[in-house]
Parts: sequence; structure tokens; C-alpha cells
Amino acid sequence: MSRVYPLSQVRHILSAMAVSVTPAWLRIEAWLKAHAPRTFASLPGPAEPTAIAEAEKALGMRFPRALVESLLRHDGTDHATLLPSIWMLHGVRGLAETWQQRIRIHPETDDEWDPEREYGPWWHPQWIPIAWNGCGDSMVIDQRDCTKQGRIGVAWHDDVSRFEPVAWMASLPALLASVAIGLEEGEGIGGYTSRITDEGELEWRQGDEEDEEDAPKRYGKFGRLIDEELTTADGIPPSTRSVQLSPRGDGAVASGC
Repeated sequence: MSRVYPLSQVRHILSAMAVSVTPAWLRIEAWLKAHAPRTFASLPGPAEPTAIAEAEKALGMRFPRALVESLLRHDGTDHATLLPSIWMLHGVRGLAETWQQRIRIHPETDDEWDPEREYGPWWHPQWIPIAWNGCGDSMVIDQRDCTKQGRIGVAWHDDVSRFEPVAWMASLPALLASVAIGLEEGEGIGGYTSRITDEGELEWRQGDEEDEEDAPKRYGKFGRLIDEELTTADGIPPSTRSVQLSPRGDGAVASGC
């Protein structure tokens, strides 16, 4: 007769077998050093173990092993974009401050939301914010008591949260490993591919997005550039128009807020 283990014990066993994020970080660092030196140079050093312990106390929960390992390698990425499309990893301080801010706004637990589902409440105290995008949104690790514990989701500032059921958002190790592969092999992640700016910084672009200088010129009637026709029509050059891109398609905001 097979033995049935309690979920908490199974989780403890799986935690001991957790995949290390160090190999992914080594690959990311090597790629950034070779191709995006400015982003590489901006990576912070390791977080202090005491700071991590204080943050765990402030949030009232132990951090996943992979998160602690990542913070002990780099205390976030400061203002450097690492995750597609414009996500920057939190350091320990930013992580704790973001969690506390969200709790002040929304202290309720909202347990009526099924933790197994793709969509969730605006915030939950058992989420750990790991990245920010400058728009008020948070990428989080879901630590609720469920079979999908450890998955990555996005808590939007103006909508309910979403935990997209895709492999690269299954866990922090999966996320960092996917970034490493995407950088090394030029593969897209969630519809975004890496690009290096003239300043040597990493950024992510949607697959069909072109650089303005590389885009083919389009001509309309009388052989005039379409851009020129639009400018004379309403006095607003197309390059200055405000474009609102939907942030709900792939678990990341494309550009703008």
C-alpha cells in the first residue's frame, strides 16, 4: 500500500530538492558582460543576510530558497531592466517596502479567490514582490498554500492579479533560466526578444517592433512620405503620438504605463 504524505511534508521535500538559480545567474552575467556591459556593470552586489532576515520578519514569512539565493548573488538589479519587458528585480529593501505599501492599501486576505486559478485578488499578504516596472505593478512569487506555490504572477496596480500558466513563469528558477536561454539563443520570451541599446544596456522588444531608424519609409499619394502627410493633416508628428499598449497579454507590460 502506498503511503500518502501531507502536503506540507511534500513541500518540505521539494524545497530541499529546489533547483539552484546560480547557474542561470552565471549565464546571465556572462552574456551581459559580453553584450550589455553597462547593464552588467550596474548589477548590485549581494544582499546582507541580516537584511534578508529582517525582511522575512517584516513580511512574516520565510522566503523561498531560490529567492534567498538570488538576493545573496545580486540585491536586485536597481534600475536596470532584466526581465521582459521592462521589469527590474527588487532588492531586499524595495521588496519589503512594496509589500508593506500594498498591505497598507489592501490589508484584507481575500481568501474567496481560488489560489489554483489564473486570476487572483488585487493583493494577498502571502505574495512576495520580486520585481517592479515603474508603473506601480508588481511581479510576485505566490506563497499561498496550494499546489502551484512558488509560481510567478503579476499584481497590477489597477486590476486583479494574473498568474499566467506558462512554463517560464512557473517559478523563480524557471524565470531566470528562461531569461538566460533567451539571451544566449536569441529566443523570444513571452513575445519579447533582447536588444542592446547604443549605450550597452539590455532592453526587450516585442517580436514585430522595429527601431524607428530601421523601419521602411512609407509613401502615400503624390510620392510624399505618409509620416509627412499625417503631420500636415493634424499638426502632430506620428513619432510624438501617445501609444497605449495593453499590459494584459503576456504577463509583462510592453512599454509605457
